[in-house]
Amino acid sequence: MIPQSIIFDTLPGSAVINGREYRIRPGYRTMMAVEAMMFSDMSDDERLTRTFNLFFVDIPEDACSAVDFLLWFHRGGEEEDKKKESRHMRSSSLRAYDFFEDSGMIYAAFREQYGIDLRRTANAELHWWEFRALFFALAEDTKMAKVMYWRTCDMKGLPKSEKKFIEKMRALYALKSSGETMDSKTKLARRNAEMKRYIARRMEECRIRK
Repeated sequence: MIPQSIIFDTLPGSAVINGREYRIRPGYRTMMAVEAMMFSDMSDDERLTRTFNLFFVDIPEDACSAVDFLLWFHRGGEEEDKKKESRHMRSSSLRAYDFFEDSGMIYAAFREQYGIDLRRTANAELHWWEFRALFFALAEDTKMAKVMYWRTCDMKGLPKSEKKFIEKMRALYALKSSGETMDSKTKLARRNAEMKRYIARRMEECRIRK
């Protein structure tokens, strides 16, 4: 995928996969729900099926390319190896937030910093890329930004008293969901679903040969 700019490029409202255009739902609530879905306890097949139904108006036939587009869109048009981290997130191995668990703090931060009432902002009124840019630019004095820092900061070299405080805050605001990233969870779900389909297909082939 070609890297995109939120300022200079038209925000995508569809996906072009294998030369065909597929309509998507590009609003912020859709992608928040998609991300939450990938950290649910559902099976890999169910996660991918529900995610596709949420995000795509028209479901692409090429599931692998559809996942690639979904992840590219989720990253705000950035390539995976050039993905930028928020200044609040110092360690890529730890999750900084969860849209469901942190919904109250996220709502409060947007009201406080931008005057945006997310309860009254329709999905179609705020593109995911716009929401993402605002979310990762939250001021350091908002509670959400502080919590994201506590969850992910590298404590090497910090004074003992500060480490103790951060460890306390990290335990207080620990996420119930796993520490994996959206990219890794989605790719693993795709790989597991493909493997299950491959095994089922081979078993059926063996059954027919018998």
